[in-house]
Amino acid sequence: MEFKNAIASVIGSSHHKLYYNNQDSYAFYQDKNYIIGVVADGCGSAASSEVGSKLGVNFIVNYCKKYFRQNVFREDLLRASLIEYLLNIVKNQHTSDELEFIKEYLFFTFFGFIIQPHQTFIFHSGDGLYCLNDKEVIVEQDNRPEYIAKTLIGCSTYIEMESIETSKLERLLVSTDGLMHLNDKFKNGETLANMTKISDFFDNDEYFDNMVALPKFLTDFSANKNILKDDTTLIALKR
Repeated sequence: MEFKNAIASVIGSSHHKLYYNNQDSYAFYQDKNYIIGVVADGCGSAASSEVGSKLGVNFIVNYCKKYFRQNVFREDLLRASLIEYLLNIVKNQHTSDELEFIKEYLFFTFFGFIIQPHQTFIFHSGDGLYCLNDKEVIVEQDNRPEYIAKTLIGCSTYIEMESIETSKLERLLVSTDGLMHLNDKFKNGETLANMTKISDFFDNDEYFDNMVALPKFLTDFSANKNILKDDTTLIALKR
């Protein structure tokens, strides 16, 4: 497919000061007919939530590769299979405190997409953001994200989805909620690195031509400028 990509994941400045691991994860796959990408954010209050986010993104990408290469994407099938996968992890752990294990390891949000030859699907669970062509969608949940693993403890969860004809797709970005700190600056009227909105990422060709350019940019905004306080992971595509 004729899309360039830019991918980066950095530790937020507040997490860096506390010597936390990066609790975000991502997985990406591209061939001549399909592109699949997912970013995930582990629960910040759990010390080991990057375990669930890493398992989650890899499961989702692999599942999409296996079941949605020839079939229309269905968020209900993905949700059911992901919940079953997480439940099996818990059962196979043989822990005496399943609730504590779920909270410690398996709480994560995710934003993803699958680009098929004729149709593109963007799907997400929890807070974060995405850009679709010129549209920016911010999903905020008042610091109480709807982690898909909450289904295992009796809560109601869901996966939201939007689609567009692939022929009409020009630009696509998915990100964990860490990028909202930058978006807050833009909402306050600030201009940073010649950017006034999240979709301005698409205008810098260096991010798509040099694989280290975007990670360096986000690291500067986290470690040096203290703008990205939370872990931040994004995948961007453009024709």
